[in-house]
Amino acid sequence: MKTKILLALFLLILSTSSVTAISNLGITETTQTIASNVVYGSSSDLPYMISSFKIHKGWNLIPSPGEGVAHPHRQPNQEYMGYDRTFGCGINELGESEGYYIKYNYIYIPNKGYIGGKVSEQRYGFYNSDAKKELETYFTSEAMGGEQGVLSYMITSQWVYSDNDCEYAIEQVALRDIEKYHRERLKLTKINKGWNFIYITPGFYNSTISEYIGDCEIISINQWNPISQKWQYGGTEAQQHVDEVLNQKIDDDLLYAPLIIKVAKECTFGANNNVPEIPALPN
Repeated sequence: MKTKILLALFLLILSTSSVTAISNLGITETTQTIASNVVYGSSSDLPYMISSFKIHKGWNLIPSPGEGVAHPHRQPNQEYMGYDRTFGCGINELGESEGYYIKYNYIYIPNKGYIGGKVSEQRYGFYNSDAKKELETYFTSEAMGGEQGVLSYMITSQWVYSDNDCEYAIEQVALRDIEKYHRERLKLTKINKGWNFIYITPGFYNSTISEYIGDCEIISINQWNPISQKWQYGGTEAQQHVDEVLNQKIDDDLLYAPLIIKVAKECTFGANNNVPEIPALPN
């Protein structure tokens, strides 16, 4: 009897601990490859990562499209090589076009709220002109660092609503560029007081979020589950699991996972250079 009780307690602890950190949720997939497989005309064996993102029917948080990061294309994007299956948010399993699945898109702007609405796919994105202008005005404002504000946009995530499940190729990254470009961008990423929509960029790869949050005091974290259509954490759980999430190592499975973080005050991401305190002298 005692054995059964102990086993039940162990399974309970195991099940609760499994949701205390970032989850893949089956929405991202990253594969290690080489340049000759993904770069047209290349014969190089330079290490690369290729990633895809799965959208479920209903509301989804996705990495914001931008430099290198694709938006959910209706049909396969021929610029992407190295993938072993067909992608597209508007084609069925037979490869037949069914129109664009993504119907709505909303971007959160701190202290303002959501902008966006009904969308139609375009070659380089799916914003309506008014929303795109408002987005550019905000992220290039003086408060966001002027032209460097675009770097803060490049870490954001945003809402899309889809009529169907679909998957799209999201980005190809040379491993040598992670330190030179992606981590350097983090050092100029401004985070606003309150809730911020972000995603796990390659800048966090093989590290933890805590190593690159700079002077940001993160007080709450949550993750949207597109399968259950609800937040992973409820009530005070979002505050209780901050340390677990921040100290989880980011591997292939977690790249591009969207998150929302709540910070105590405005801050800037970057390397965490806090110098440990020298122990005090004894009395």
